[in-house]
Amino acid sequence: MSALKKPKMEAAVTSSSPSSTTTTTASTTSFSRQNSSMPIPPNPPQAEMSDMEKRILSYIEQNPSCGGKSIHIGTSCPEDEMMVVLKKLLGLGEILVFEDANENLTFQIGTALSRRVAALPADAHALYSTIEAAGDKGIWHRSIKNKTNMEQQRIQRALKTLKLNNLIKEFYPVNSSKKKHYMLAHLKPANEVDGGTFYDNGKFDNDLVVQARKVFVKYLEKKHKDASSVPDRGLIDIYKHSYVPVKEVADWINRTAFFNVKLSEGDCLEVFKTLLDDNQVLAHPSKDETFRVTTPTHPFHRIRGFSSIHSILLCCVLQLSKISMPSSGVATTPCGRCPVKSKCVLGGVVNPTSCEYIAKWLDF
Repeated sequence: MSALKKPKMEAAVTSSSPSSTTTTTASTTSFSRQNSSMPIPPNPPQAEMSDMEKRILSYIEQNPSCGGKSIHIGTSCPEDEMMVVLKKLLGLGEILVFEDANENLTFQIGTALSRRVAALPADAHALYSTIEAAGDKGIWHRSIKNKTNMEQQRIQRALKTLKLNNLIKEFYPVNSSKKKHYMLAHLKPANEVDGGTFYDNGKFDNDLVVQARKVFVKYLEKKHKDASSVPDRGLIDIYKHSYVPVKEVADWINRTAFFNVKLSEGDCLEVFKTLLDDNQVLAHPSKDETFRVTTPTHPFHRIRGFSSIHSILLCCVLQLSKISMPSSGVATTPCGRCPVKSKCVLGGVVNPTSCEYIAKWLDF
């Protein structure tokens, strides 16, 4: 079966036949719509169904994603009558219609949500469709008015109904913190809208970042301690075994459920970047998104911009000298003979973390 598009959860009904994509609000349901502020029951009462309606529902339930022609043949229902029944069932939210990649319509059995949406008052139903179309970016209150051409009082009444029934939620985007937006209750706002994991309803969650930084450093410190505990392991090997990929940290943090929210690899990488700026961690010279903790093994470990390359080179020289760092030791490294070493800075065009000569020298 080809991939299906997301169904229209407003349980819209086709204007003429199941093959039409034009939608209009259902006009007939078994649930009273007189009071627009009335909460919709989880399972709205259903009217008595005809034998043909029951037969079509049973066929769709047993044959998910079936098309109109298949229903016509499988139920032996006259085509004209079948279209009328499908239209009614769509209006009641008893079935859902999908469109596949080839623009063919298929039907599936409805859900509790589709039946609740179908039972909404007309104005609330229209607003739900408008908010649904906005997806995970949500829609501004004023944009709802422009799209629906409703009076403000009707919009407020419909929004109250949708919120009362927990069908929508409101939030404030990070780039428009004073503009209230709405989206469907079960959706998660896009990162560009809510700022991602480290924002809570448009406000930066500084406490979460502070705690994440502490936990990440502790994890890297343990890795360094474990690497140091291996007998007869030299300082360079200790450093090499102290590096940890961001993915490993993200998997560990989510597996242990350390925080109330899930941190993606991208979230963890952003935290590591702040630690890198503060020189609390060092980036691997040749592996992306891999870090180790900065350790006080030499007097330069707190100098801003002192990279892992500098650390390794210094350790090499200290290992050779055992006492101090002679100038001849530095001269034997690629840095000592580099004609552009004065321009070598972290994040620059020439930088130690991407230097192929240092990488080859370390491999050697």
